[in-house]
Amino acid sequence: MKLSLHQQTEEQYRLFVENVLEYGIFLLDPQGLIQTWNEGAARTTGFSTQEVIGQTVSILDPPPEKGEAKFKEELERALQQGRFEHEGWQIKKGHDSFWANHIITPVYDHQHQLAGFVKIIHDLTRTKQYESAQQQKHQQERLLMMIVEKSPAGIALLEPTFNSQGQLTDFIYKLTNPANAATSAQTVEQQTKYSLKTQFAGIEGNLFWQKLIACYHSGHPQHLTGHYIAYGLDIWIDGTFYKLENEVLWICLDVSKQKQAQLEMEKQLSSLQEAKDQVDIDLVRIRLAEKEVGKALETERELNRLKTEFVNLVSHQFRNPLTSIYLKSEAMKRLSEGCHDRTFAQKVVAYSEQVGRDIHRLNKLISEVLFNERIRSGQVEIHQEQLEFVSYCRNLIHQQRQHDPSYERVNFVSGRETVFLWADPMLLEQILENLMSNALKYSADSDRAVEVKLEETPNGWIIAVKDYGIGIPAHELKHVNKSFYRATNTSLYPGTGLGLSLSHRFVKMHGGQLTIESEEGCYTLCTVRLPKSTLGIRV
Repeated sequence: MKLSLHQQTEEQYRLFVENVLEYGIFLLDPQGLIQTWNEGAARTTGFSTQEVIGQTVSILDPPPEKGEAKFKEELERALQQGRFEHEGWQIKKGHDSFWANHIITPVYDHQHQLAGFVKIIHDLTRTKQYESAQQQKHQQERLLMMIVEKSPAGIALLEPTFNSQGQLTDFIYKLTNPANAATSAQTVEQQTKYSLKTQFAGIEGNLFWQKLIACYHSGHPQHLTGHYIAYGLDIWIDGTFYKLENEVLWICLDVSKQKQAQLEMEKQLSSLQEAKDQVDIDLVRIRLAEKEVGKALETERELNRLKTEFVNLVSHQFRNPLTSIYLKSEAMKRLSEGCHDRTFAQKVVAYSEQVGRDIHRLNKLISEVLFNERIRSGQVEIHQEQLEFVSYCRNLIHQQRQHDPSYERVNFVSGRETVFLWADPMLLEQILENLMSNALKYSADSDRAVEVKLEETPNGWIIAVKDYGIGIPAHELKHVNKSFYRATNTSLYPGTGLGLSLSHRFVKMHGGQLTIESEEGCYTLCTVRLPKSTLGIRV
């Protein structure tokens, strides 16, 4: 049966719709239920016809967007606007997603009554993937350009140029960054404006050009490093050419500062080596000097040993005759007691007593010399014991009065009747006897007593010996503790200058301190400070 023209047109339209496989076409009733669809819709969604007929097309919406309210809103907008179009994710059978373009158009019959809707979907997944890939590529390119722009390394992409015969004639900067432009003392704009030969006349004879050409023709990387002096530049560079398809990539670093630092370091190392060589020479000299000093010290030790033996021998030889003289003097004194000539007897007694005092002074001198020599050779040690110091001082003063009547001028005062003190009795006697004898000697013309006071402090004891004699010149106070030193105003007084020196050392051995205050022509105050408990110190 022959079809009418209208029927032929409808058949052709049906065949057209059925064979459009790139688009999914859905025929919906006025409520939006699927009445039929084409093969393209089946291929796009993966559903069969039986699975979708009578369903709404929201069956393709992803779960967060699926819902009758949303679908009705789309139909309403299509009615109001004549069509509704948007893009979004859709779900295939099996829950695979795809990106699609959606168009919903209302369809009216001959009486202009709503017959339903046509929904057309177009799978744009590949297009979306391509756009995403392009976007990602553009982002990567922008990121790469930012890295290149900010890179401390000089980066440039050089593009060759050719003449009409196809021969390579020059290179232009297709890309360059500020760090690379700076190596030529240019800006990026200046460097990209002209070709290499235009910017750098005679560059063909330059090592930079030779390495560039070698890289371009061979395809192998070419390394360029060293001191680059050309076109007003004076820099150290370290760079490499790389062939990239038909272009050459140049990457370099301006290492001028590092090279200058290296050269400076090499200079410093050279100076250090010279200094080391000089030190080695000095060490050799020092070793030779040490040997000479060692020999000199050995000689000095031998001389000191001989001197000590000599001093001991002389002291011993002095003491024996002195003892003999003293005994004979005492014998003469006793014999004179039976003499009938009383005047003669009195003179003998006076001379005997004078001899005794002189012998006592000579014995003291010998003791001081021996003590000084023993201290110098490190032979003096402290041996402490507990002393009742008040009675110790009184007994010492009494003993000294037996030999020297001037000790009658010593006035001893103690704030306490009993004081126990740890000290070496022999060394303490030397300290007190030296200080008191000096005080008596240098205040012999004074009518005031020599004051010896014992006081307690929170940390120890103070023994103060004060006289009102000739005093010590202010500028000489700092020297009085030196061995054999005597103040300039003592020339008329006997002495060796060892008393204060020995006292200072003996006090120090007790862990104490000896200080001297004086005003010339007025007074001298010697203050000994001793701790309440001491440890022997060898000096």
